Amino acid sequence: MKFNYVLKKGWIADSIFWLVYGAFWHFVFAPEPFSIYNAVFTLCMTLAQMATVYVHLNMLMPARDSRQMSVAAYGLLVALLTLLGSVLTWLLLYGVFSLIPYSEGLLASLRLAIFSYWLGPILGGMSTAVAVTGAAHIFIKRRDEERREKELEHEKVNTELQYLRGQLNPHFLFNALNGIYFMIPKNPDRAAEVLVGFSDLLRYQLYRSEDKLVPLSEELLYLERFAELSLMRLEDDFNYEMDIADKNSDCQIPPMLLLPLLENAFKHSPNRNGWIKGKLSLQNEDKLHLSLINNYEEDTKRDQQVNPNEKSGGIGLENIKRRLELLFPHNYQFKIRRTKGIFSVEIEIPLVPSPSLVAIG
Repeated sequence: MKFNYVLKKGWIADSIFWLVYGAFWHFVFAPEPFSIYNAVFTLCMTLAQMATVYVHLNMLMPARDSRQMSVAAYGLLVALLTLLGSVLTWLLLYGVFSLIPYSEGLLASLRLAIFSYWLGPILGGMSTAVAVTGAAHIFIKRRDEERREKELEHEKVNTELQYLRGQLNPHFLFNALNGIYFMIPKNPDRAAEVLVGFSDLLRYQLYRSEDKLVPLSEELLYLERFAELSLMRLEDDFNYEMDIADKNSDCQIPPMLLLPLLENAFKHSPNRNGWIKGKLSLQNEDKLHLSLINNYEEDTKRDQQVNPNEKSGGIGLENIKRRLELLFPHNYQFKIRRTKGIFSVEIEIPLVPSPSLVAIG
């Protein structure tokens, strides 16, 4: 069974605690703080309080914490323990001063005035020690539990974010490689050109997707490259428009938040007569707003694919939504609409200033 210390830091920390605790009350109440008799008196009081406190922390509190003892029983036993600790204090004082010369006056006082004088100070000191150490132990225990819970939650969030990134990357790569595969027999030269551009995207995913933040300009650059690569494998009548207000912003965002949204729009738009319209703007230099609208073919199979709530499709959108919940809890907007062949997505997230700007500020 693990021994419970007051400060939960081991015997050295508790030794320092009791030294400070005893010295404090000694200099507050001792008539002559530098008298050897008063120092021995305080030492006896402190030793008896230590014994009582550790019985409380290692027997009564664990039984109460494990619900093996009711609140009423716990309170009654604490009161009884405090009383027994006070008796121990009296016995220790009487026994020690019986061995010290010239202590007849104190011994007579301990024997004759125990109820009229000594009971109050001894019982009060013992009650204070049990209460103070119990409260300190509970406070430190709860603080440690809260810290462990935060650490576990932090690890859980990091693990889940890594999982979501790992889920996203193969999904994204599969769509890009599939497009290049079908392009090779039709136009090998254009397929080679697409493959070179795809290598840049792959490099971005391999080396940047695990970063916590990337420059917004970098994310927008690869957004444009993905659009160019996607347009190469579509029909000439496909219409793509993207209005970007500020491509050179010094702000940062988590990587791979915008690319999957555009990838989803290209994936579900028809190759013939398809269109995508997007607008990206910065609001007050601290929020990014992106809206994407695309058409899609209205049939049962297609509807299931564009429906973000279906497990068979919309993997990227559900992934993005979960990442937003983890990265920006209660501080983002993510809206999805689908009406008669039109699918739209809106996202609004806070921007992070670049480290150089923060350092200058």
